[in-house]
Amino acid sequence: REQEEPRTYLETLDLSQLTVTAIAISKGNRWALVQDSKGEGHVIKIGTPVGRKRGKVMEIREKEVVVREYDKDYRGNQVINDIPLKLPETD
Repeated sequence: REQEEPRTYLETLDLSQLTVTAIAISKGNRWALVQDSKGEGHVIKIGTPVGRKRGKVMEIREKEVVVREYDKDYRGNQVINDIPLKLPETD
């Protein structure tokens, strides 16, 4: 069986369905709050699995969360994509 079952709710979502709503960085701790398309909030931290393509949170910066996704190209070679999820700009 090629396709693994998603392990968590966040792994059933496309990254485009997530919006970063808050990022907190304290001594030794970094986490972010993301909102799904239903408006529900989820706390993520480095290492949290997220997205349909076996993505993982790699980095949490002041204004963005970086998710690394593992995909395959048309030849079946593994492709690694780092996708920044940016905190929306506020005035």
